[in-house]
Amino acid sequence: MKKLDGQRDLCRNWFFSQKVTQEEALATEMRAEQWERVSLPHDWSIFYDFDYQSPAQNEGGQLNGGTAWYRTSFFVEEDVSQKSIRLCFDGVYMDSQVFVNGRLVGRYPSGYTPFSYDVTDYLRNDGQENILVVFVQNQQPSSRWYSGSGIYRKVYLLIQEQIHISLNGIKISSPHLMKQQDSKVETVFTTDLVNASPDVAHLSIKQWIEDQEGREITSHFQREEIEVQPYQLMTIKGGLFVSQPHLWDVWSSNPALYCLKTFLYREGVLVDEREDWFGYRDLSWDSDHGFFLNGKSLKLHGVCLHHDHGALGAVENEKALYRRLTQMKEMGANAIRTSHNPASPELLKLAAQLGLLVQEEAFDTWYGGKKTYDYGRFFEEKASHPDAKADETWSDFDLRSMIERGRNNPAIFMWSIGNEISEANGDKKSLETVKRLVKLVKELDDSRYVTMGIDAFRFGDGSGGHELIADELDAVGLNYAEDNYEYLRQQHPDWLMYGSETSSATRTRGSYFRPQKEWIGHNKALRKFEQSDYGNDRVPWGKTASASWIFDRNHPGYAGQFIWTGVDYIGEPTPWHNQNNTPVKSSYFGLVDTAGIPKNDYYLYQSQWWNREEYPMVHLLPHWNWEKVSLRQHVVDQQGRISVRAYSNASCVELFLNGESQGIQQFHECLTTDGRSYQEGKNPEELYLEWLLPYKPGELLAVAYDENDTEIARQSIKTAGKAAAIRLLPEENQIKADGRDLAYIRYQIVDEGGNLVPTANHQIQFELNGQGQIVGVDNGQQSSRERYKAQTDGTWQRRAFHGQGIVIVESKEESGMITLTASSRGLQSAQVLISTGTFLVSPSQPVALTIKLGAERFIEDAILPIRCLLSYPDGLEQEISSQALDWTCSGTGWATISNHTLQLRQAGKIQLTAVYEGLSWTAEFMIEKCENPPKPVRIRPLCLYTNKHQQPQLPETVLVEMAHGFPKRYPVSWEAIPEVDLSFYHRFTISGKVPGVKELALADIVVEGIVAVENASLVTLVGQVPKLPERVAVFLSNGKMGSVLVTWEKVPMDLYEQAGSFHLKGKIKESDLEALLHIRVSEDGVLDENISNQWTGSALPLAFASASQRKHGAAFLNDRHLSFSGNDQKSWVSPVAVREAFVGIIFGDAGSLSKSLVDNVSVAFSNWSDERLENLLLEYYTGPQPELPQVADAMEKEKIALANGANWKAVANLVVQKPEKEDQMVRFDFAPVHCYAVRLRFKHLQEPIAISELQVFSKKALPYSEAEVSVVVKGRELDSQQLIYEFEDVLKEAIFQMVRSIFACLITKKRLIFISWSFLHHIRKDYNNLKMISKKCCFMVQSGESKQILSFSTMNRCIE
Repeated sequence: MKKLDGQRDLCRNWFFSQKVTQEEALATEMRAEQWERVSLPHDWSIFYDFDYQSPAQNEGGQLNGGTAWYRTSFFVEEDVSQKSIRLCFDGVYMDSQVFVNGRLVGRYPSGYTPFSYDVTDYLRNDGQENILVVFVQNQQPSSRWYSGSGIYRKVYLLIQEQIHISLNGIKISSPHLMKQQDSKVETVFTTDLVNASPDVAHLSIKQWIEDQEGREITSHFQREEIEVQPYQLMTIKGGLFVSQPHLWDVWSSNPALYCLKTFLYREGVLVDEREDWFGYRDLSWDSDHGFFLNGKSLKLHGVCLHHDHGALGAVENEKALYRRLTQMKEMGANAIRTSHNPASPELLKLAAQLGLLVQEEAFDTWYGGKKTYDYGRFFEEKASHPDAKADETWSDFDLRSMIERGRNNPAIFMWSIGNEISEANGDKKSLETVKRLVKLVKELDDSRYVTMGIDAFRFGDGSGGHELIADELDAVGLNYAEDNYEYLRQQHPDWLMYGSETSSATRTRGSYFRPQKEWIGHNKALRKFEQSDYGNDRVPWGKTASASWIFDRNHPGYAGQFIWTGVDYIGEPTPWHNQNNTPVKSSYFGLVDTAGIPKNDYYLYQSQWWNREEYPMVHLLPHWNWEKVSLRQHVVDQQGRISVRAYSNASCVELFLNGESQGIQQFHECLTTDGRSYQEGKNPEELYLEWLLPYKPGELLAVAYDENDTEIARQSIKTAGKAAAIRLLPEENQIKADGRDLAYIRYQIVDEGGNLVPTANHQIQFELNGQGQIVGVDNGQQSSRERYKAQTDGTWQRRAFHGQGIVIVESKEESGMITLTASSRGLQSAQVLISTGTFLVSPSQPVALTIKLGAERFIEDAILPIRCLLSYPDGLEQEISSQALDWTCSGTGWATISNHTLQLRQAGKIQLTAVYEGLSWTAEFMIEKCENPPKPVRIRPLCLYTNKHQQPQLPETVLVEMAHGFPKRYPVSWEAIPEVDLSFYHRFTISGKVPGVKELALADIVVEGIVAVENASLVTLVGQVPKLPERVAVFLSNGKMGSVLVTWEKVPMDLYEQAGSFHLKGKIKESDLEALLHIRVSEDGVLDENISNQWTGSALPLAFASASQRKHGAAFLNDRHLSFSGNDQKSWVSPVAVREAFVGIIFGDAGSLSKSLVDNVSVAFSNWSDERLENLLLEYYTGPQPELPQVADAMEKEKIALANGANWKAVANLVVQKPEKEDQMVRFDFAPVHCYAVRLRFKHLQEPIAISELQVFSKKALPYSEAEVSVVVKGRELDSQQLIYEFEDVLKEAIFQMVRSIFACLITKKRLIFISWSFLHHIRKDYNNLKMISKKCCFMVQSGESKQILSFSTMNRCIE
């Protein structure tokens, strides 16, 4: 929501490779055959075939990740020594490393948060191109849904003056809006000014506000005589009054937005300008009456949205987003939740423009993690980004980045700090975490609500430690907890509650199944991997669309809901979740499929969320092609009738079959308890009208009437005949010729009369000619294994699914026509024309490229206009942008292409080549010297990086500023660099002689590298092999921190089998230093996480039983509901007259089958007696990796390894802790086992046994309670207090922190000071205090077992 001066797109002309090594990727010369040319945004995973063996599993879409390199080059014509230049990424998935001219700029772990680097010091200043390389790694599994892989959002350069406004440096608010709304509203803003120069800056600023039409609506705020010190940031406060501004809302077709314009001057010269868009709106919330926008009650009609775009993959595209968000808006949605990650800038901009509230979410996990390689690895890691604050973790930095970016956007009304965080259980660590995150949000933006989506409320009665977490939030998000809402209201009457995730109904577009019954997690073979579009399928933890809306509607204090989900997404194909041998690979939850075609529940919500005055509608279902008995048997009732339903907001609907009325059905008009009107059908739970009809082919017609019997809408469905032809339906007939705009074209199979054939599934081939390209094909079928992209031979094809599908076409950067042809054996082909831009040519490919330069002679320093012309077979010519071409320039002269001009920079012979879509143009010419060549004025300084003991690559030329015209390249002869100058880490300057220029050329040489490795430590339990850290923190010679991959030495297993401690050494790249990891093996452990609890969204962990009584299934064993009453309905009960039975738990980590280290089981018996112990065995599974049972309630009937008694073994050293009270669980402890499952086996049962809960807890070793500190002076050990008194008072606090934090000896005069590198980094803020230490003092820095003596001056450089 801002427009920045100096922003330069960097999305064209990239190269991509998964073949090259790091050395090859960073090499000055690139071997083109190893690389593939791409444009950004780009997602490499979407181009793969679906892989049954993918580590992502089907919850990740079975599309592989891996590692890859991206590379491009760019030229900066400005003198970078006088500029401030940032490299900005809107999103890279994930764990990226950015290199500029061969040097590592930084690593960024998050796959969703936008990030940027100041790359000024890394850029070339000698007139040569800069090489930008990005390494991306998506180790899988890294996500619970399809993540995509690569640079999937935009990249740009931000070239600014050294004096500028920081990237997210303007914050706008209107703190007294509702009080002042009818008069003048005070608009307050702060502006962060940056002085990145070595001089004091004297500045002035001018700011004013404009409306959407560009009219100034305020006076100017001006501030003169602003003085900013070198390398400092200053915040300026300002304010303006706006008279009766229009309020931003969700009801308007064009919500009101305003623009704050800012102009920054240095001594009267404009140095920066920008536009920041915002809106006026008021948020309020009442626990009894719900949410209010601008004082008006608003039910949150929200949807959750994942970020992928079906056939486009994770690639962000503004047209795709606009299509999706307008579709949600047309359904009646007024809010979206960016589940479960920060959104793209395009989404936030469109939401503000369209009038959609946004809950922007930061995290799907905290420190606990949900997948092996997800963000949980980085949550608590110290952030190594150059802009990170001291002691800031990645979670702090990412949260801050998200909020600072979006805090002026009126659409954002909630910040979410997590979703279904299992570790947020109210223990000490989780409470500290939630308080830390909330505090950070409030420091940055206290005008919005802080929330989380919490699924723990759905278990039992909703109570638990998570209530302590919720107490810290402004608004409490309930995931699937409607059944416990009333209890929670009683316990917490002041909580602001809403449904952060609801429904999870599953459906397949155009598929229908037995509407008389609600199907829960039904995935039997007869379903053919489809779910019912009647809306009667759902997951065990969710509700149907009707049920979730009825609950929402009837509770005024429940502020609304976010439905899971608005649109299908790749991955998480419940109810076949992680059944990886099945063909399914995308979700069933959406109201719209991945192709963007609505399912029937879309129209259910539309009928409920729009009133008939605003949007009169009627929608009929199902289709009317039931001539096949095999299809019809899945939908008819016992009388052979088909349920025909109408969703409508009309008063009544009349249905006709072949022109004969089947009767008028009336909606019942009702009121909620707070006076809101709604309609219901024949029964309160029916939000539709229904006719039960025997099947007769023909036409169904629904006519909808208002309360005055006036027709307001109609829809008909006809029985289709035999498939005869293809029909192509473009959603629009003209798109922009910008290389990014998209056309969505629906393909349909129709009969001779043009009726859609809803049962057709023909294979269709697509061919495109003209000024565009196909970028994706999709039909929304969750179980299709067809490619979203072209076949390996370059052709495009896709089956129709229930008669339909989508082709996505992207424009090129030339105007013209696109012809899409669709064909299929036995069907009449179809063609459609799409125009791009305004220049119309025949839909053919150009045959020639011509470049016209606006001169016959080429004189140095001239700027010539360029015309790029494409010629077509019919003789027409079209001009296209020079930016659409790939240019190369070689020779002794120098010329560049910029802003559609040819810049003749330096005399000499030139060969200029342009390439477009396989067409090329080449010209050779001589740039002549001008008659009066300008005199040299100044040589641009250089900054070059090198490693220790490595000679830097010095440029052969430098760039010399001239009295007028372009800078010129001059040869340079550099002085030799002594080896001693390269033997340690520092920065020094060398000079060079330039012929014809008196001034010496200067180059700063930075010898950069790792100076120390921070030691790491961990604690583990006896017998438990810990997960060793992948990376270690390092300290760089430039004063920054970083982290590097480490390879640890192998550990003998016997070291983990007994208590004690030991060290591991690790090797790190690009350094001779070793990493050191201290491991303590402890006998003492405490119970940690419950690893048997049900997991929302997955079958695992899975409770099972040999057999179960009806309505007392195994799912009750791990639903977190405790009861010790024999009459409890939520208990597993063994069948009557069964002499043997067993129950157990199959373990899973975040839904993936995995072994767990287990030494305890707790059981809540509803009818416990000591006699049961005599006939009870506790066993663990010893067989091969098991398959999951088809029916968890009847394991004894399964023919799988888990049902084989030979694969089970009794635990050893079993100890039983009997309950002292009736309401206590029986605790079983035993020798630790590493297994997939445990079970309790009961023999000689005399009566049914009932169990309400079965719990298994992991154990964790206690961490170090405090650091081990050793302070030695002249061989005498001191405690920290003795040591502190030996120093001047001013140093006491700093020294005390050091001694407390890690080993140290601090001594002045003749004494040594031992310090850690982490402490050096920590006390950079106290640098002035440290200067007071005697200059005779020296420092001993310890890294592992090695020690290094540093002089005070050397330590100065370390700290700086």
